[in-house]
Amino acid sequence: MSPQAYGPRDEILASWRRSYDDGAGADEISAPYDANLNLATKLVKAATPVIQRVQEDIMGSPITVILADSRGKILLRRSGERQLASALDRVQLAPGFNYSEKYVGTNGIGTALEGRTTSLVHGVEHFNEVLRTYACVGVPLRDPNTHRILGVLDITTWSELASPALTALVRQAGSVIEEGLLELSGRGAKALMEEYLHASRVRGSHVLAVSAEALLAAPTVTSLLGDMRRDDLWPLAQEALAAAERNDVPIVLSNGTQTSLQMRAVSREGQLVGAIIEVVPTERLQSTAAAAPRQAAPVAGFDGLSPATMGAAVLVSRHADERQPVCLIGEGGVGKQMTVRAVASQHFPARNLIVVDEAETPRSGSEIVTAVLEDLRRGSPVLVKRAEMLADGVLANLMSTVTRHEEPLPGWLAFSLRTTAAEGQDQATSALRAARVPFVAVPPLRTRVSDLEKIIPAMIRRHAGRRHVTATPALVSRLTRQTWPGNLTEVDGVIKQMVREARGDTLDEADLPPERGGGLRRHLTPIEWLTREAIVEALRANGGAKDKAAESLGISRASIYRKIKTLEIDVEAIVPG
Repeated sequence: MSPQAYGPRDEILASWRRSYDDGAGADEISAPYDANLNLATKLVKAATPVIQRVQEDIMGSPITVILADSRGKILLRRSGERQLASALDRVQLAPGFNYSEKYVGTNGIGTALEGRTTSLVHGVEHFNEVLRTYACVGVPLRDPNTHRILGVLDITTWSELASPALTALVRQAGSVIEEGLLELSGRGAKALMEEYLHASRVRGSHVLAVSAEALLAAPTVTSLLGDMRRDDLWPLAQEALAAAERNDVPIVLSNGTQTSLQMRAVSREGQLVGAIIEVVPTERLQSTAAAAPRQAAPVAGFDGLSPATMGAAVLVSRHADERQPVCLIGEGGVGKQMTVRAVASQHFPARNLIVVDEAETPRSGSEIVTAVLEDLRRGSPVLVKRAEMLADGVLANLMSTVTRHEEPLPGWLAFSLRTTAAEGQDQATSALRAARVPFVAVPPLRTRVSDLEKIIPAMIRRHAGRRHVTATPALVSRLTRQTWPGNLTEVDGVIKQMVREARGDTLDEADLPPERGGGLRRHLTPIEWLTREAIVEALRANGGAKDKAAESLGISRASIYRKIKTLEIDVEAIVPG
């Protein structure tokens, strides 16, 4: 594994050029961090037992085995020696950090992805000087059916301890993982492939198939989608097909083009294993729009957000423009009401949005139907929030009353439905589908965290009122890296508290609530932040019980007590009373 004496190898030189062109750092590590690790994929399931066996073999040795996804984000890491693990923490070679070439330069993970073959990087061959004390070997892991690269298996050690045996070890382990992938693929992958081939023959070249592990698409389709990838498409499909076998999802691409994705579920044994998607070409959208009596304008405030967010708003706006009922579906707190309010203010500027919320103001079914009908007659936009909470028969009665009305109602009716609701979702979905109410999927925040860069300043302005309050870039960056299981509602609650308690007009990281790490006496490293957030979430999930939180994290009682102290975690602030 030693570098050649007569200059860099061709593949290393090519990697250096890519790293330089991408602006990768050469003297410090600044890898982006994403706490949302999807450990439920087939790649992780196939790799975990193999990595565990490798860890047993290397225990006591300064060797680390690492699994990264197809974008270079590290998913798993197992070390044979604590000293090496601590050193890798300091260079951010840890779960959640991205080691693609464009961020950290030439390395075993990123270069294996770029070169699509086994990559051996030793000492001075690293583009970044900080990494030159290490040697690493990465091997791409491919889907056995599609041959698409799903990730990389990497082995890292100290530079002076590198040997050819490590290359043999990582290749052997990679082969075993791919055998496991083949076994796990089973009927689901085969069914998706068959559906894709059939759809391609019938529907033409604008069809693709997507699942948690694969994206099957011709180059013509990928060019239509621009910079959208499997990691963007699969969450959209899961949301759109959560309550229906078919659904249309509008998106706005990075170049401003509006496109529609017509999705169909591929299920086996009651589980969604994939989706067939037809990308509606721009010219077909234009011809459809030309035939429409009125055009839906872009929704104010949604410019610059993710394609899925803008697309959902555009479609809701189109239904409002035509005074057609619509149902927004998604997890709690994703911004369904925010979207309806923005659309309503644009189409009904002289009217306030009327929100019917059974959780806030319980009423009988007949009272709800009467009140909604009266508001629609007055020309008001109405949102029936949390439709799954309405009693059986209320939605069907409401839609029957609205559609039987002699004259078109000047108002507009929208519904919101939570996919995470414990009860009522199936009945509400069935009632709305029977009434031919279209569904629009609003994706969860974890699939579009970049939206926060624009949403956070807007939240601050709203809560600040007449005060001029701003946020530092460091705070916005920090908030985009944190996990938000409550989606936008949870973010808004934190922003509201910060604005209310702010002593000045500029919000910074020190203004964060204690449970979010505000007011700490020292600066934490990224790894410490990762550890802190994991402990906070475990404590919150276990009602503040330290013993149970430690058990769920797989650490000892002594460890969690020590980390609570050193990381300045206020348990009472996390779980009040």
